[in-house]
Amino acid sequence: MFIMKKIITILAFMMVISFTANAQTPIVLSKVIQVDSTKADQIYERLELYLTNSFSRPEKTIQLKDKQNHQFIVKTACLFKSVKKNAGNISGGLIYYTLNIACRDGRYKVDMIDIRHESDRTRNEWGSCDFGTLYSDVECPDKKIAFATKKWKIEIYNEMKDTAKLEFEALCNVLTDATKKATLSQDSNW
Repeated sequence: MFIMKKIITILAFMMVISFTANAQTPIVLSKVIQVDSTKADQIYERLELYLTNSFSRPEKTIQLKDKQNHQFIVKTACLFKSVKKNAGNISGGLIYYTLNIACRDGRYKVDMIDIRHESDRTRNEWGSCDFGTLYSDVECPDKKIAFATKKWKIEIYNEMKDTAKLEFEALCNVLTDATKKATLSQDSNW
């Protein structure tokens, strides 16, 4: 009985190690943006104004506006077109992501999560070219794409990760500008 318990314990331990070794970590991009001498309410209002005016259909894109807790959840996408020769028509498409924005006095935090690629190539006898969720600790998903080498897939996957990072930095820059400048109606000297 004692030996059986040891064997079960060892097997369970090996399964846990095997599971954690195969765990994949989705990419999460985060940044805290300082807005000195500005209350959370003011930051929230500036972000709300910017987000509402930036999207053609904000009611579909902005999933959550929580004024009491000063939070937003925004689901959107950016275009992805590879610069690699012969890659654009295969892997081109959209990189979808979710932005979580939380405001506090003097600062707010932006998180880009749930980053995933969907190809605009229709499914056919070779299958889809969606790379799916982008992971920080995965060289490239084991994706079967007709006539694609492993090296090519790794290059495209890395390009997708770089595109997501560039999109995040551009968004943070635009949000920084939007929150540091009060609109005329918010300016107390009007």
